[in-house]
Amino acid sequence: MTEKIIYYPQFNHHLQGVIHLPASKSICNRVLLIQALCGDFTNISNVSESSDTQILLKSLWLIDDHANLQTIDVEDAGSAFRFLTAFLACQESGQYLLKGTERMHQRPISGLVEALRTIGADIQYAEREHYPPLLIKGRTLKGGTINIEGHISSQFISAICLIAPMLTKGLVINITHDIVSAPYIHMTLRLMEMFGVHATFERKQIIIPIQTYFPITFFVENDWSSLGFFYAMAMLSNTVAFVVTGLQEDSVQGDAYIKTWAVDMGIESYFEYSQLHIKKKEDAVIKPAQTYDFSAYPDLAIPLIVACAIKYPDVRFTGLQHLQYKESDRIASLSSELKKVDIDLHFDKGLLSIDNSAYKASGDTIYFNTFHDHRIAMALSMFALEGFKVVLDDASCVKKSFPNYFEQLQALGFQCAGSNEAMKDKQ
Repeated sequence: MTEKIIYYPQFNHHLQGVIHLPASKSICNRVLLIQALCGDFTNISNVSESSDTQILLKSLWLIDDHANLQTIDVEDAGSAFRFLTAFLACQESGQYLLKGTERMHQRPISGLVEALRTIGADIQYAEREHYPPLLIKGRTLKGGTINIEGHISSQFISAICLIAPMLTKGLVINITHDIVSAPYIHMTLRLMEMFGVHATFERKQIIIPIQTYFPITFFVENDWSSLGFFYAMAMLSNTVAFVVTGLQEDSVQGDAYIKTWAVDMGIESYFEYSQLHIKKKEDAVIKPAQTYDFSAYPDLAIPLIVACAIKYPDVRFTGLQHLQYKESDRIASLSSELKKVDIDLHFDKGLLSIDNSAYKASGDTIYFNTFHDHRIAMALSMFALEGFKVVLDDASCVKKSFPNYFEQLQALGFQCAGSNEAMKDKQ
């Protein structure tokens, strides 16, 4: 863990600069698994430097197809755990213990395990029923029809979709309950199509016949999810002029939706010469308070909730129930930390509302717990725009998705420094 102090000495409510985002780990992790199924890792460029992707890449390289019992530790990489669960289950031989951090062992996996078992996978819970770690014996899976819940994690569905073309009977996936993070399933299917595999997704059924992946040269787009933090900063600033590189106007990433959502907050986005321009003027028109459903965009929710908690407390959010299954219980984590600046979150029957009547921007030093959650850490760092000197207990957790986040803040005028002494003053 590394502690870090963040503050913004200019305090002029104008942000400008060039934003250099990390490569999309969501795209990269799916492409890596497809390439592993092709047996060819050589044609991917702009590979994400996030710890999630690097852990998955290392794990795929180290897998022994004939291991008597190989331990694979993916630490806190959630997508790596889910994708590898499906990948290892369909290998013809080999036995594996798939494990992670203590928090990973608290995140339910039974929805994916039970679905894979219905098509013949040999997967056992190594410790606690329904949770990691897992004992997996690889075998040939024939496929057929499965039912899987859609309200816990879209990655369960994506993991099964990725291996489906390799199954001798193909696969029909019937999704029960509401689908959370549906754009990530569409991303998975669009990426599969780029590698030669066609699927149909209508209503709550996905059909993937037996097919063959073909390796291609692939360039990984930069990460729209990470850009959500800079849109949130734009919400807190009076004027903004950002230029963002490495994004595609016709993106496979669902979180590109942020540019549409931001219009309600008076933020304009447009592409020019392959660069995204984000602008906000002093006289920007803000739409009246509304209730927004973020069930499809969980990675955008946290920074936008924090920005609204500071400046637009009448905005309300729904579709957040599955955030409890992330790197931390994110609503509980945010509620705990926002109380330190006299902001109360109320989460009742799926509706999140905000009370910031006692909140006051100040030059105080504020100590935040990150719960080792990268999105919590990045979101709370935005309080530096309010004059606070922000101290994060674990700044290193941002490596999970955005290793150079603090360097990017510095390029925008923030001061970010490690501290060995800051916690001595903590009450």
